[in-house]
Amino acid sequence: MANYFLDSPIPAGLDADLNSILTDIGSYIRFNFPAIDFEQRYYTSSDSYELYGKGSLLISADDGLSFLSVEGSFALKRDTIFDNAIYGGINIGTGAKRLAFELYNSVDSSGSGAVGSGNLELIQITNDQGESWIGLEATDLSLILDVDLLSMSISDGTVTVNTYKQGPSAPPKGKIDWNSGNDGEVSIGNSFSADVHTIDPEADFIVSGRATIEAEDLLTVDGNFALKREQLSTTDARYQGQFGNATLLSLELDASVDATTGLGVPGSGHLELLQIRNDAGDSWLGLEASDLDLTLNVDPLSMEISDGTVNLNTASAGKQKVDWSTNAFNSNTIDADHVVNLDIGQSVDLIYSSQATNIISGSVTVAQANSIAAQTSGVVTATIIETDMATLAGLIETGNAYTITVNDASVDAAALSALDAKTTVTVNAAAVGTLTGTAAGIATAISANTIDTATNVGVTVSSGSAAASDLNTIDTNTTAVVDASAVTTITGLVADVKTAIASAGITTATNYAAILTDAEVSVSDANTVDADTTGVLTATITSGTVSTLNDLTGTGNSYTLTVNDSSVSAADLNALDAKSTVAVNAAAVTALTGTAADVKGSYASSGISGLGNETVTLSGSTSVADANSVSGRTSGVITATISEGDLTTLGALTGSGNAYTVTLSDTSADASALITLDSKTTVAVNAASLTSLTGTTADALTAYNSSGISGLGTEAVTISDTTLAAVPAFTATSQRWARRSAAPSKPAR
Repeated sequence: MANYFLDSPIPAGLDADLNSILTDIGSYIRFNFPAIDFEQRYYTSSDSYELYGKGSLLISADDGLSFLSVEGSFALKRDTIFDNAIYGGINIGTGAKRLAFELYNSVDSSGSGAVGSGNLELIQITNDQGESWIGLEATDLSLILDVDLLSMSISDGTVTVNTYKQGPSAPPKGKIDWNSGNDGEVSIGNSFSADVHTIDPEADFIVSGRATIEAEDLLTVDGNFALKREQLSTTDARYQGQFGNATLLSLELDASVDATTGLGVPGSGHLELLQIRNDAGDSWLGLEASDLDLTLNVDPLSMEISDGTVNLNTASAGKQKVDWSTNAFNSNTIDADHVVNLDIGQSVDLIYSSQATNIISGSVTVAQANSIAAQTSGVVTATIIETDMATLAGLIETGNAYTITVNDASVDAAALSALDAKTTVTVNAAAVGTLTGTAAGIATAISANTIDTATNVGVTVSSGSAAASDLNTIDTNTTAVVDASAVTTITGLVADVKTAIASAGITTATNYAAILTDAEVSVSDANTVDADTTGVLTATITSGTVSTLNDLTGTGNSYTLTVNDSSVSAADLNALDAKSTVAVNAAAVTALTGTAADVKGSYASSGISGLGNETVTLSGSTSVADANSVSGRTSGVITATISEGDLTTLGALTGSGNAYTVTLSDTSADASALITLDSKTTVAVNAASLTSLTGTTADALTAYNSSGISGLGTEAVTISDTTLAAVPAFTATSQRWARRSAAPSKPAR
């Protein structure tokens, strides 16, 4: 191999030479320089040389896992060792070659290189028997470490590696003690050296620093950590002989902030992990985490947990879980500052709790969501797998941030609102074809800004009562025609009812009942609603005159009506009565007019209230019976012309003080009966038909002297007294009566 000097041009083909050199280093650890700028010192022989350069370096283990990736300036030395030399207490066999390597992270004056002050030193020995020993130390580096089932992105990291690879036919020799003599330090030129003499002779490797750690594809957590891997002895009783040829990985992590540098992770959480893995690919894992913000993967989910606590115990299929709480495992030392203590029994699978849980990938079933929610006192953020309302209704808690999609063709609106209350995320119901339920329930769901429905979602309102305002809200929130044909009663302010029944977007029945809740409704508005339905309309109509109120259309409605006229026609009042099943309030009426039949109808109706003290004027002729009927209904004066003329019938008139116009048809009358009739009316009784008057002297005189009896003066008078008392002063009429009554009577026989 040619010798090259520092000031010589870099010859063509040197890349190939370097690749050959690196390939020759050995199979346990492999170097890869994706980009390199190097200078060659010289070769002293084909097996001894020194190289210098800078670039990125990827170091991989023989199992194919890349466990160290760094970049910077480097110095490399290759030389040979005497056959069967004792190196670090180990006979290194024949044909041994040694590689010493130092990589230092720095930026030169040209600005190239890697930022930082990290350092990596490595010594590797290989021999013709296929054996290989490696000692490696890396400090203050940012690197990636993949080992077993852990992947770490490390900053300010420290790594020590001590490995031995047995040859295909050589008996096992064990690891080199790099602390022995000067075997752990090799000079490279005048300025560099590979120094690994402080490596733990027993540990496979020890790593510490500040890292983001992914464990078993199960959890991701940040913090300051220490990690150690070591071989397990198959004869060690503490491992119960169940693992075979295996390694033990110990990890401790603390999430805390360094008060001086400010570096680290906020919080005071802690994580401890023990993992055993054997050559057959079986693994056992015990893990405790407390008071940490971490990512937890539970197939098929990935969860972000706040202030979380996790206990985990797993084993490969068919393998018995380890009781990590036994003395065999609960005090495993990584270094002087880090000891792993697990208190996890065999019965533990996965236990976790948190202040909040966020499912960042994957979806959960309703049952899983309920289970996760039960483990946390905070908010669970997740996407729910199921899309049918029957299953989604099984979500238990409220206030969680569930992403929910509903795909049912038809959904009860109340159930949809209940589902909405269980999540703080907008429910996606855009695929729902029809909303059903009460108008109130549908209006709540379709107008909620936390429920996303299609702009043309169909609506079917269930039977029963519906508020017009709810129907209008529904109509506003869909372009589809709202089917309210099953609604039996529409309620609300008349303005809302008019809007609903006038809308082309709402279909109602032709016979719905309407209840208008306004304090007062005008006749015009009532008629508008009445014209839209054959059902009963309930409303309080604005008080007014009978004439105005009688403009109400329809009959049989439940109108509360108040008449404010003082004088009312009974016929008009009766007509108004027919328009409502509620009694018309006629308390303001002081005068009632009309035929006896109409007036009697007003009084007899249970649909008119407030009558009883008004005057009554009866038109036409009124029978004694009708007059008495009306008289029994009011304390007011009745004005009427009595149709009968005989005293026998007229004597049946009841009441007094009424203004009855009475005309006698009798030719003969008893004076006392005539006087009684006179007392029943304030209008003079017309007695002109009488040709004969009988009675006592006193009664005859009373009749003749009364201004309430007219038409007397030509009739014959028969006195029933047996003696004639002194006649008092009398009127001209009574004088005529006196001359006639003074005639001698017939002598006694």
